[in-house]
Amino acid sequence: MSSSVIDFAPNQSTVEVNPERELLSILADSARKWLSDDALPLWWDRGFDWQTGTWCESLDQQGRPTEQDRRARVQGRQTYVFALADRVNIAGPWDVLVHAGFDSITNRYMGHNGLLHTVLTHEGMPMDPSNKMYDQTFVILALATARHKIDFAQHRALEMLVKIEQKYRRLDGVGFVENCQQHPFQSNAHMHLFEAAIAWVEACREDGVNGQIWEDLAAEIAELARTKFIDANGGFLREFFNAQWRPKEGPDGTIVEPGHQFEWAWLLARWAKLSGEVIYYQLAERLFRCGAKGINQTHGAAVNTMDNHLNQVTGEARLWPQTEWLKAASILFESAQGFMRCYYLAQIEAAYSALEKYLDTPVKGLWFDKLLSNGDFEKSVAPASSFYHIACAIDQLLTTYASLSPDNKGGDDNGGGGNGRRTSGCEAANVISLSEVRSKTDNARTEAAVRTHEMRTVSNSQPNTRRRFASFH
Repeated sequence: MSSSVIDFAPNQSTVEVNPERELLSILADSARKWLSDDALPLWWDRGFDWQTGTWCESLDQQGRPTEQDRRARVQGRQTYVFALADRVNIAGPWDVLVHAGFDSITNRYMGHNGLLHTVLTHEGMPMDPSNKMYDQTFVILALATARHKIDFAQHRALEMLVKIEQKYRRLDGVGFVENCQQHPFQSNAHMHLFEAAIAWVEACREDGVNGQIWEDLAAEIAELARTKFIDANGGFLREFFNAQWRPKEGPDGTIVEPGHQFEWAWLLARWAKLSGEVIYYQLAERLFRCGAKGINQTHGAAVNTMDNHLNQVTGEARLWPQTEWLKAASILFESAQGFMRCYYLAQIEAAYSALEKYLDTPVKGLWFDKLLSNGDFEKSVAPASSFYHIACAIDQLLTTYASLSPDNKGGDDNGGGGNGRRTSGCEAANVISLSEVRSKTDNARTEAAVRTHEMRTVSNSQPNTRRRFASFH
């Protein structure tokens, strides 16, 4: 295979013993069981406040709703989670909460301008009537996931996209401005709009309908990431910028978040598959390597922040970066070859091992949010906003596991259109022991690290490096 072309066809083992499948079977089965048996039932029972018609902001570590103010982003994220449950074939009465979630968004949070207010009180009363682009993106994402359950889902998503274009689009057309006095020019709000656009690209292709507007939006944000958000020399993604999309002056311009390196890597790898553009896969690989610099060697979790030299500036680690680490490692594993395939498999196991610690709570189905530098967890509430990160990571892990199946054709009998986003349950593959699998992946880590520097790098000054994937044409 040419070095400038990546084949995205899943690698199929020709030997009877498949350590990849064995390890991913164990991890996927564990993750799916936690989601189906613990988390979804608990949050179904206690996570929605029927009196106010809104999702609770958090549960305490006894599983009781708190009286925290309720952010708009949580309404979209939680509605997405329960729509996703059906997509991964976890049976339950989830549709009731999907519809209740959209009712909350429409009747409680949406203002006369068609955009969501930022925060309500825990009693459902208006608190912050401002509108943030960030919050709107999760409604668009939830509509894509629940489109077969919600009437006129794409029409509603397009209406919201029009509102976003009208309110947040820069006058020069280059990206969007967030309604945030401290950080109006940021990569994060773009990232979640990118995620929502990709979800609709996949949905439209699955359903055989025209999704060109979503394709164009995703392509625009991917290119903005390549040319503005990602440092051309260091290969890492910055958080905050000035009006010229150059790094913001002062300390804020030097902030690098490992979790966002992984999250953008996951999204750019998805877009590479959809667009056929090899450069976005290369960017994803490079971002992953930058994010891996943030994995703390003491407690084994991805920390919150680094500086622009990729030095860790804190040992504290929230839950969500672990989920993004798992998502990125999983999707990059699907297309990797040789040493790098072993490397990403080892990263999947390490990320899942880190995530499991946060899920080991007295009441199953909850999570700890903050790991301190000394390796102890802060005994605080379980924020509902984290459920979106966890469920999304489990979805990707199940998708990656399904890609190893000999019967996988890139779609499924539920109308999948070839992108593999829909998944089924996991069966045990009792071929070799987990310890043998781990021994193989541990041995591969050193070799993979030696080979890492040989991986392809990209440069913004070389537009001729943009190639199309042969497997798509």
